[in-house]
Amino acid sequence: MVEAWSDLCDRTMLEAMQDTFEPRLSQRVRQAILLRLPPDEQRRLAAQRGMAVFMSIRGQKAFRRSWVRTVNAIWQAAQDDSTGLTYVSKRLTLGGLYASVFLYWLSRGSDSAGFEAFVDRRLADVLRIGRLKARFGVATAKPETVAG
Repeated sequence: MVEAWSDLCDRTMLEAMQDTFEPRLSQRVRQAILLRLPPDEQRRLAAQRGMAVFMSIRGQKAFRRSWVRTVNAIWQAAQDDSTGLTYVSKRLTLGGLYASVFLYWLSRGSDSAGFEAFVDRRLADVLRIGRLKARFGVATAKPETVAG
């Protein structure tokens, strides 16, 4: 049941993002995250209860499936069309970013301004890491394409 609810939240976010014309990928990712994790107290309480189910021994596989689907849905909502290693690295990067954002949202998501600022800082961190890699010659995608 919790996995189906998570999927419904993903589809709702995808629907809301259909008419997005933001040119920057990072801003589309930001918008998708903010739509996926709204400042709605009822949604946060439901997510907290759902996480209790996901973290049980029987729920961990469902949690992994839901997490991967959500990360993929965010990239789909952001209209990312990467392939190959870039596809994988972007999803891994977003998976980590989304973990920190999700935990912040669970604990302090009712403060929408604080939450948005936290999301912005996490996205800026990813861009900064991409720029550092490029500076030191580490093979990677362009910084703007890593987080958007």
